[in-house]
Amino acid sequence: MSKKLFPLSYPSLETPAASLGPKFGCLGAVLELLLVSSSPILRPVVSSNTFSTSGIATCKLHLFLNRRPFSTNQANFLPGRGFGIGRAVISRCSLFSKNKADAWLDNYSSLPEILKKYGNLCPEIIRRFWRVSTLSPGDFLELSMSFEAGKDSIFMVEFLWTLFNWAPRQSRNFHHLPRSYEIMISMLIRSQMFADAESLVLSSNPSGIFSNTSEMFSNIIQGYAENFLLQNAVALYNKAVNQGLELSCSCYQALLNLLVEEDNSELAIRVYMDMMESEFGLWAEGRLLDYVVGSLCKDGKTFEAVKILRQARTAGFKANPGTLDAVVLGYCCKKDYEDVLNFMKEWAHIPSSSVVNKVISSICRKLGSDYAWFFTQELKALRAQIDHITFGILIVRSCKERKLRDAFIYLSESFSHRIKLNVYTYNAIIGGVLKEGMCKAAKDIFEEMVEREILLDLSTLKILLAGYCKYRKFIEIKNLLTEVENSGVISLPQGEEDHLSKAFKILGIDYLGLKVKRDNDARVPKAEYFDILGNGLYLETENCEFEKILDKILEDAMSPDFGSILYEECQQGNLEKALRVKNEVVQWGHDLFPETCSQFLKVMCKSSSHLKEAISFLDEEPELWDRLDGDTLNLVVQSLSKNGMTLRARSVLDRMLKIELPVDNASYNAVILGFYNEKNLRRLREYLELLKGINYSPCSNDINILVSCLCNSGMVEDMFMLFDSVTEKFHDLVPSFVTAILKEFSSRGISVIGTVFLEEVFKRIEVLGQSFLMNLTETICQKSYQFLLHFLISSGRTEETLFLKQQALSRRGGHANCVYGVMLNEFCMKGNLREATSQLQEMLANRMFPDDKILNAFVHGFCRQNNLKKALEILAIMLRTHANLSISSYRCLVRGLCVHSVLNGALNLQKLFLVENGPNSTLVFQNILIFSLFQTKNYSLVDALLDNMREKHLLRDTNTCNFLVYGYYKFGIVSKAVEVFYDMMGHGMRPNNRSFRIIICHFCRHGELNKALELSNMMVNNGWKIGSCIQNCLAMSLISSGQLSEALILLDRIEEQELIAERVCYDLLIKELSAGGKVKKAAHLLNIMLKKGSLPSQTSYISVIHGFCIHKAYDEALDFYEEMFQKGLVPSEAFSATLICYLTECGRSDDGRRILGLMLQFGLVPACRMYNSVIRAYYAENNMEKASELVQEMQKAGYSPNFETHWSLISKLSGAAVKENYKGFLSSLLYGDGLPVKNRKQRGVS
Repeated sequence: MSKKLFPLSYPSLETPAASLGPKFGCLGAVLELLLVSSSPILRPVVSSNTFSTSGIATCKLHLFLNRRPFSTNQANFLPGRGFGIGRAVISRCSLFSKNKADAWLDNYSSLPEILKKYGNLCPEIIRRFWRVSTLSPGDFLELSMSFEAGKDSIFMVEFLWTLFNWAPRQSRNFHHLPRSYEIMISMLIRSQMFADAESLVLSSNPSGIFSNTSEMFSNIIQGYAENFLLQNAVALYNKAVNQGLELSCSCYQALLNLLVEEDNSELAIRVYMDMMESEFGLWAEGRLLDYVVGSLCKDGKTFEAVKILRQARTAGFKANPGTLDAVVLGYCCKKDYEDVLNFMKEWAHIPSSSVVNKVISSICRKLGSDYAWFFTQELKALRAQIDHITFGILIVRSCKERKLRDAFIYLSESFSHRIKLNVYTYNAIIGGVLKEGMCKAAKDIFEEMVEREILLDLSTLKILLAGYCKYRKFIEIKNLLTEVENSGVISLPQGEEDHLSKAFKILGIDYLGLKVKRDNDARVPKAEYFDILGNGLYLETENCEFEKILDKILEDAMSPDFGSILYEECQQGNLEKALRVKNEVVQWGHDLFPETCSQFLKVMCKSSSHLKEAISFLDEEPELWDRLDGDTLNLVVQSLSKNGMTLRARSVLDRMLKIELPVDNASYNAVILGFYNEKNLRRLREYLELLKGINYSPCSNDINILVSCLCNSGMVEDMFMLFDSVTEKFHDLVPSFVTAILKEFSSRGISVIGTVFLEEVFKRIEVLGQSFLMNLTETICQKSYQFLLHFLISSGRTEETLFLKQQALSRRGGHANCVYGVMLNEFCMKGNLREATSQLQEMLANRMFPDDKILNAFVHGFCRQNNLKKALEILAIMLRTHANLSISSYRCLVRGLCVHSVLNGALNLQKLFLVENGPNSTLVFQNILIFSLFQTKNYSLVDALLDNMREKHLLRDTNTCNFLVYGYYKFGIVSKAVEVFYDMMGHGMRPNNRSFRIIICHFCRHGELNKALELSNMMVNNGWKIGSCIQNCLAMSLISSGQLSEALILLDRIEEQELIAERVCYDLLIKELSAGGKVKKAAHLLNIMLKKGSLPSQTSYISVIHGFCIHKAYDEALDFYEEMFQKGLVPSEAFSATLICYLTECGRSDDGRRILGLMLQFGLVPACRMYNSVIRAYYAENNMEKASELVQEMQKAGYSPNFETHWSLISKLSGAAVKENYKGFLSSLLYGDGLPVKNRKQRGVS
């Protein structure tokens, strides 16, 4: 069988160019260049039966030979043990690193260790402390005051807080000054490090030394509250109250706002009371006042609520009517009805009709209808609004009390007020009069209802029928049913039966088998009524049960069954009617069954506009919480979360957990999505902490949503912590979580964290077998698949890679090209072209041809390995199969051809792709070719290429010009570089920083300073960052031309407009300015370098130190000298000797001796002349003690004092006043006893 790999329809390389169409018609040179046979790298090493079924199977099995063992068992999830994958990822990724105080307070052994870490923060302030061996309280105060005036930064506060905590470790006698405490605490508060500030305020050290303790407590409590740290705020508030501190008004305000938001009424009331007793008095912001008064009334503390209101009135605040209503209801709950009237009179408050009805209903139940009517009269006198519910409550209560006369009086009063009563009230009156046997009155009331167009229902008919049956008014029954049927007001059951049977059916007593019989017994008359013919008739029934049923109907008429009505309206979906009934239920004070409440809540939750009604219903009936079922509350939680009331949903869910009701996963997920949609990340984070403590087991879809929400919110760390929490309890969820996380990371391009995550997954699950990878391939998307393959291939897990490929192919046969494409692309990117070739051969054996992306990946791979021949073979295949070469592949090939000096091939390749891609991509290909020619030193062809562009009227873009500026300058054709630079600016194009640097530095070096300054001014005016190279060139040129002041002005201007780039280097300028006497400016530039993250050179430090010495500023010079050593820059021996001479000449012998010690500390041995200089200085000061000590140090270093030093010391010590303890030293000096002299040759060196 032929080994050709492609179908005959593909053109071969032997095909004439003319027959290849316009795409290949002009490519004779290219084809000659690329003339290769079928690519050997793509030949599958298989037998002639490759394409047979058995052959393919053999090929597939062959792929797994000679590879390391790979487990076919399930992943080993050890029970009861967590993986800690999320925590490991967090610890490894710097993205999650936080500047926590605990991390700052390392056990530094010395002050220089701290300064090394923070010295670049503000070197001009910190520098002088390099020479401080022991930090004093005054030193810290000076340092903190220097920083306090500036802008707070987290690094600056971190430095001072570290130093503050380290300083007392130097000595037990170290105590910070009070002012240091105050500055440090204020900085911590401004940086929102409230816990550290609190620890400092509460520490035993500063007790009683603060002048503004109350202010500090107030600021910390306010900070806690504004950052929603309730527990911390309350704990510190309690301590402040116990100490009798007066907190600020803003502190109270912030704490109260948080308590109201958290619905912590108990603490809110307490804090509000404390505020009232403080010097600030009452702070009656409306929302807080309403909340506190309402909470007090709910807790039965109405007296305290009224006290607060009176203080608010005295302070000039006007109470909200809703707040006054809350007080009225508070008195009502306590049955203090007289206080209700007194309160209304005192405050001239007219409560709402709903409040009036609640009060009247309460009075009726407690004291009866008589007092309720009296109270109603009092309310009317106060101009309170009385409505139909008020009269309904009075009438119903009177009927239940058998006070029909009063009921008719109230009915008459309602008529006089032109109030239309509802059907429940009339039913009660009808039931009441029928109970007393007043059938005629009942009939009159019924007719009144019809006349007043009261909406009748079946309940009214049942009451009338029950009364008529009770008193055997069967004729009235017939008349009533006939009238009702004729009017059509009430729908009656249809049937052929007589009116009496129909009445029994309506009453629900037809099952009793009632029969009407004629009385034929003359001895014992049974007749209960007589018909129109005078026949005596009676009902044959169980008289006792019959009468009980009728009495119950009449009795129930005087107690409206709002529960049944509400349930029926809810079942029918009548939201508005259900709401009206619910409002009446609340005002009548009736209790509802849990089933009715559940039905009402379910109906309300279906409409987003009625959710608030459902919540208010729960608030008004708090006892309902213990009676509602879990399904209803789960629905409430989900509905609230979906409609922007997630905080309330969270409170409902917390209550469910408290009373141990089952919570659905849908409810947990709804709260997560709610907080996510509301962008309430703080609440979301708190909620995740809750989930960690419960058995939350989400399904795969829930995990996808959860991971997506957390990633979108930037809460990747929280996601990993939740991953650990859930997977530690439910190991089977690991694959779902891994899949979801990979999907998110791959779609967002978060490759670094994703790679670390996969590493930890594969490392921490002991046997990560095929089952785990199979679970991943079930739901993994293409991007996740690519991400996982990238990790497996990068980490050398070829076995797992091939298994994952096989699983993906078996599950997604229709996506075979995609699966192979991803894998081959990753192998090529990794540089594993051998494995890539093997997989490509397998792909071809399975009759699948690689797509453009795969072939481009091979081009990239071979070009990176500098294997141009193989890359061109792939290109030949792409030409024959009409595949598209990507721009990046084109770039690689062009560069490779230029490197190998195959310039004709590069030009012909360009022509090919100009024909293929059209004029829109022409400029891109030209730019790539120009850059490659310059990069490979083949710049001679660039001019010809530009001429060709001009002939085709192809305009250059910004990239073209920048390439030309760089290329021409690099190869010494500066005139053309300048010409191109100005030409691009003339066409409105902005050169890049490299082009500016090249041209400006060229002008400076060739004396064209004005042109350079003109360009720099352009950059400054446009706010473009200016690199150190440009600044150095300009400033040096100005200085060399005698324009020092202009150079300084230029540097100042660049600094003022914040145009200094990072990693700036001023070494040349520092040296030049120091030599020119501008040492302070040089020192300032050195400081800028340190702040921008650059380390000045040794020469810069030496120049600045030398400049300060010339100006006799030895302290500054020594500061820089010490810093120089600490930065790892060692000065030359000659410079150190010169500095010692400067110091000893001006009488600073101790500083000279310190330099000697510093050199020894860093492993340098000072020269003998350095010792002699300092010793002679001590002689001059007559300080023989230090001179003798230094001589001993000199001898220990291996030097012997010269004759002059010997003689001077002996003459000083041999006097009459020589001390006893110098005698031993003098003898040892003369005879060298015990002194390890290492280098006697140095004797005589001066």
